[in-house]
Amino acid sequence: MATPYETINKSLTKEFPKLSEDSKYHVTKAMIKMKSDEKININGEDITISDLQFRIAESIETLQSETDSKEQYFAWIDQAEDIISDMNSDGVTAQELETKNNFIESLGQREAELMTCLALYGASKSPKAKERYDFIYLKLQRLRELRSAVKNNTGNEVTNESPQNWLEKAIDRDSKDLAERYALSKNEGRSREWIVKHIQSLRMGQNNMYVSEPPTRVSTPNYQSFEMVRYKGLTR
Repeated sequence: MATPYETINKSLTKEFPKLSEDSKYHVTKAMIKMKSDEKININGEDITISDLQFRIAESIETLQSETDSKEQYFAWIDQAEDIISDMNSDGVTAQELETKNNFIESLGQREAELMTCLALYGASKSPKAKERYDFIYLKLQRLRELRSAVKNNTGNEVTNESPQNWLEKAIDRDSKDLAERYALSKNEGRSREWIVKHIQSLRMGQNNMYVSEPPTRVSTPNYQSFEMVRYKGLTR
């Protein structure tokens, strides 16, 4: 997990690519020690400590964001939903467990970065600093809620070690027609139980996969909590 200095150093590299490592160290120290209205010269540019703090905080916000800071938050929700759904549908595979652990680790890294971001916004006297501080504080709280949701609703051990998934066990290897029907129904969001039932029906001579059940996502524990998190103070 990155330290505050490492996080600031990464953002300084992003904002001032030509700055030497020694200079980045002194600039970081200045942001902590100097008064907000004092100025520092960086590559010939005079900038107040307050403005520098705000600029670096903004840079930290987008260190892992391809678009903007808010979109990253919604991407976390989608990832968390997928992880919980996958790990509650047919046992836990090694790949699913690895995906979960990587996600938890990435949230821990992002949490450390956002804490540094909060400190910089809190110290800056920029007119927009308070607004950004409030948003990052809320985002940090939601990050922790999502992490807890994933931890509390998924297992920590592999329970499905077979490289074959449940579909491959349920249908004959040479049954291409059934496989195609499964793939199409999966794309429509059919539940695992529904698909198994209709695979069995097909084996008994029935061939209509599309009967009564509307497309639904696999239900998982506390699934509605994601919708609460999604709209608790943050909207697309």
